[in-house]
Amino acid sequence: MALPTWGRNSAAYHVHHRATKTAWEKSLARALSAKKAQYNPVKSMQEWKAIEKQCVESCLDETEITRIPEIAITDLHNASLQGHKFYADCRRLFVDDNFVAGYCSSEETPYIFVRWNSDGMIHGQPASIAFLRTKGATL
Repeated sequence: MALPTWGRNSAAYHVHHRATKTAWEKSLARALSAKKAQYNPVKSMQEWKAIEKQCVESCLDETEITRIPEIAITDLHNASLQGHKFYADCRRLFVDDNFVAGYCSSEETPYIFVRWNSDGMIHGQPASIAFLRTKGATL
């Protein structure tokens, strides 16, 4: 199924979290990720945003990014909002079997989850396998 031609607005971010190097080294990022997923500080926030946008762009080209089939997304502020969901294994993206994207629910993970909404907003976060399964992924 072809994806729609919605805009791709990576400037609409408001909920991203990237651990500081100190927090990462002291394992504070693990604790903080119980409430908010934390990106690995090995990449800047701008780089993580670009990677999230790449997930949408790459999926449109039908490469190795995995699309989660369900299209409906619940949005508390806009009931008519639709979206697509994707996930990527950063170990494959960066060709590094040891790459860690960040923490999700206090668990180190190589995966990121990305939502692309019909309003054009792209938003992602590090995602554990358990989190991805709650979003409809079959891992």
